[in-house]
Amino acid sequence: MAVGSSTGHSRVAHRSMTAAELMRLPEDGNRYELVRGELVAMAPAGFLHGVIVDRIGRRIGDYVEQYSLGVSAAAETGFQIERDADTVRAPDYAFVSHERLAGRNPASGYAKVTPDLVVEVVSPRDHQPDVGAKVAMWLDAGVRLVWVVDPASSTNRRPPRARNGFHLRRRRHAERRPGAARLHLPFGGHIRRVTRRQNQSLRT
Repeated sequence: MAVGSSTGHSRVAHRSMTAAELMRLPEDGNRYELVRGELVAMAPAGFLHGVIVDRIGRRIGDYVEQYSLGVSAAAETGFQIERDADTVRAPDYAFVSHERLAGRNPASGYAKVTPDLVVEVVSPRDHQPDVGAKVAMWLDAGVRLVWVVDPASSTNRRPPRARNGFHLRRRRHAERRPGAARLHLPFGGHIRRVTRRQNQSLRT
């Protein structure tokens, strides 16, 4: 999960950049996001982070395919969720329903469609206020549901309740309808289910 400079991800000094310019950046071994025109460099994910994203992705992907619900996208997939100034974020995993894809063709460039579900796995360097700010950005863009996966948190600890209209609830497994595969995290941890309430915004 890349959430900004205070977590070990560096903001790169640069004039305001567009999503098209970000797409044309030469490969230099780094990963980048664009936050309101500002280029943000992201450090590589750790091993446990990758294991968890893979496990979640396989469960979601199988379920989406089984019920023909839409498409899912793995880490480093860019979604352009703001324009003027452009914002391109890359969640650890995302699901987009057929309903939201209707009439759109995201085959080239960044997807100009808002996911229904976003999954973000918290890294040790991530600070909670920055995590909340990124979650709020996804929800403001129209994401229906965000899962915040925290491997370091005990499954016996009640997750905190967010302020200003959002609530966070622990999910011991991912189950959206009867027959859905259960999701067990390796090495403990829990999933926080974050949704919008009363059309308000979460602010830090």
